[in-house]
Amino acid sequence: MDVNAPDIISTSISCPGSFCTPRTPPLTDVRRGWTVAELAKHAGMSRSAFATRFVATVGCAPMEYLLKWRMSLAQVALSRGRKSLDHLAEEIGYEAASAFSTAFRRRLGCPPGAFARSLRRARQSAVTGVRS
Repeated sequence: MDVNAPDIISTSISCPGSFCTPRTPPLTDVRRGWTVAELAKHAGMSRSAFATRFVATVGCAPMEYLLKWRMSLAQVALSRGRKSLDHLAEEIGYEAASAFSTAFRRRLGCPPGAFARSLRRARQSAVTGVRS
């Protein structure tokens, strides 16, 4: 996943692993409401054949891959601490901060704010040498 943008979240990655074919578009916009049907159509495959091949090649379902991508981008943004939750949610494809927070909590086991605070505490402890 491309999460190496200097100050902004990268919202563009290429198609995962060896899954790319000339007919498979890259996942170019994390904000986009991707569907398996849409990706399958671009690949010239049925939804079920596309999903089966995606899982066999990438190791997870297409929508799971998209969720992992979004959560990875969110973790990077939260670690930088420069964006409001509303802005971050919109940037990674959620219509509302509450929907993003719910997805983040389900995926990572804590709300985004708690995740960001724990990162700040860990950084501060690393700098001062004191554990909190």
